[in-house]
Amino acid sequence: MSTVNASLNRLRELAPTLNKAADEAAEIVREVENLLTKELSIGIEAIVQVDARNLSPKKVRFKTLEHRRVDGKFRIAIVEKVRTEFVNDHSMPEYSWNEEAGRPWAESPRDEKLETFPFLPQLLEEIVKQVERTKERIEQTQETVKQIKERVDQRHEAMKEILGAMMTPETGEKPKPEKTTRNIK
Repeated sequence: MSTVNASLNRLRELAPTLNKAADEAAEIVREVENLLTKELSIGIEAIVQVDARNLSPKKVRFKTLEHRRVDGKFRIAIVEKVRTEFVNDHSMPEYSWNEEAGRPWAESPRDEKLETFPFLPQLLEEIVKQVERTKERIEQTQETVKQIKERVDQRHEAMKEILGAMMTPETGEKPKPEKTTRNIK
C-alpha cells in the first residue's frame, strides 16, 4: 500500500505543474494562431506528422498537426486520417485516405493537446517553407504575366500601325479594294 500512497502523493505534487504547463501551452497556441490569422493573414496550409499507428496490415492511422481551414477559418488543428492500401486494376498498390477527425487544437481533448504541442515549432517551420514557396510561385507568375502583357501590348501597337497604314489620309477610312479583271482564255 505504501507504493500506491507514494504514487498518489507524487501525482499530487506533479498535477499543478502539469496543469500550469497545459494552460501555458494553450495560451501559446492561441497567440500563435492569432498572429498567423489576424495579424499576418497567413492563409497557407501546412502539415506535420505527429503519429502513425498500424490498424491492420493495410490500414494506418495518422495523426497530424496542421494549419488549415476549419469551418471556413484558418486554425491550428489536430487531424486524424486513415490510409487504406488496395491493389488497382493494374496490380499496383494505391491508397485511399479518409479523414476521421479534424478539429481546432483549442477545442481538442487535453491529451491530444499535450501530445501535439511539442510539434508546434515544426509546424511553424513548415508554414515558413510553404509561405516561401508560395511567394516564389507568385513572383514567377507575376513575371510571366508581365512578359505576356508586354507581348500583347507590342502586338496591339503593331496592329494599330498596320490598321493606321491601311487608312486613307484624307478620310481616315479603309480604302476599298480595287477591282481587278482577269483575262480568261
